[in-house]
Amino acid sequence: MNVASRNSVGDYSWVFDESDLYLEAEAGLISQCPTPTTNTSTDSDSEEGVERLADPPDGERPHDLTTGPFSRLIKLIIETKGVNSKPLVKYIKDHLCETKLIFVVGQSGAGKSTFISEISGMELHIGKTRNSGTKDYQVCPAIIDGEQYVFIDTPGFGAADMDDMDCFCDIIACLDVLGPFVTVAGLIFVTGGNQERLTSQELKTIQWIKCFCGPAFYGYITIMTTKWDKISEDDFAEAWESMLSMLEENLSVGEILNSPNASKRGSNQYRGGHVYHHGIVMDDNHPSMRLKRRRHRKERADMAVAMIKDRYKEAPGVKLQVIREMGGNIPWHDTEAAKVLKHNRKDIKLYFQHGILQVFVRSGEHGLTGESGRSARQLSTSHQQPIDEPPCVEVMKLDTGYCRPAEDVKPEGAEEQHRTWLSKVWTWLGIAKDMAMFFLRRH
Repeated sequence: MNVASRNSVGDYSWVFDESDLYLEAEAGLISQCPTPTTNTSTDSDSEEGVERLADPPDGERPHDLTTGPFSRLIKLIIETKGVNSKPLVKYIKDHLCETKLIFVVGQSGAGKSTFISEISGMELHIGKTRNSGTKDYQVCPAIIDGEQYVFIDTPGFGAADMDDMDCFCDIIACLDVLGPFVTVAGLIFVTGGNQERLTSQELKTIQWIKCFCGPAFYGYITIMTTKWDKISEDDFAEAWESMLSMLEENLSVGEILNSPNASKRGSNQYRGGHVYHHGIVMDDNHPSMRLKRRRHRKERADMAVAMIKDRYKEAPGVKLQVIREMGGNIPWHDTEAAKVLKHNRKDIKLYFQHGILQVFVRSGEHGLTGESGRSARQLSTSHQQPIDEPPCVEVMKLDTGYCRPAEDVKPEGAEEQHRTWLSKVWTWLGIAKDMAMFFLRRH
């Protein structure tokens, strides 16, 4: 199927018409290309000699599955779907290698889809939509300056009509499937410039972003403001000043833009993120012109493309914190990013310990109450002493209400969510196949 003719795609099952793959192979269209050397494992691409996964796949993500190595992914697929699926994975590898992946995160209506359609030059989206109509995620492939990019439009967290852990499981499955082929180049957080302050849902999403990426990855995060063309001339100056104040005064945003660990680790390893005002022409750090969405579509697209080329042309030399955690055999639902989603954002704080950003919970006589309203247990005081920060007793001096790392709090239906991971893998393989077809048609 020609991806360019599609506007949306529903849930996939493992039913693919692979005849086009064999026809293209016979025609010599499927070519070999080198495996990416950045942000991925150096394991051999050959599945021969690779040990079986620790536990037979039963729907839950195996704890020893490493995100990145091609050999582990193809081993999983062959074990669960048979050797006949091997050509499909090889086909995806041939046409997605060296592609850069950028997550675009924000609440519904923030302007993510508009930005992605402008930067790609088309209204093409591949992905899944919830039955309620709320977009779960969308994927848009694009070729920028001769290089392949994939933008993944991901919803923010904390909304009442969203299942945060299910959405996070989708993202993990995305990393597991695409990890062997693409480089995670960055993350763009989108917020509307026509609002006075960040919403509660946006603040929760920022907490998740920080634990998902980790301080070493902050330099590849862009805070993007949008919808400036929706503000009247009379209100623009006030809205602009409000946004600047928010970016300067909000501590969560400030820690991304000005990483507090930079002075310890050196600016090359721990550098801060960037701010980009979409549709605003800047002159000496002051807005000189607002580009209207319909009237200045090309100019807006050129600005967005220039930003991507400037900030994401060079692949990061670091991995996402969540990938490093899972590489240490931590289940995805026990990672620090998952803990952010399981707790009320007002009950947690984030501290840098053991080389990662950790979630600390509010202590007290009644313990922690999460969003589910159930009491959460806390880790014992035998917790290993941190390497890079003072021990827990010293952390308490920063804020006496927080002292112990958050323990896993499994929400209702957690086991069912775990069992859906494998089905999400098949969904992402279908999406990867469509993306590979897209890039093949455009080269």
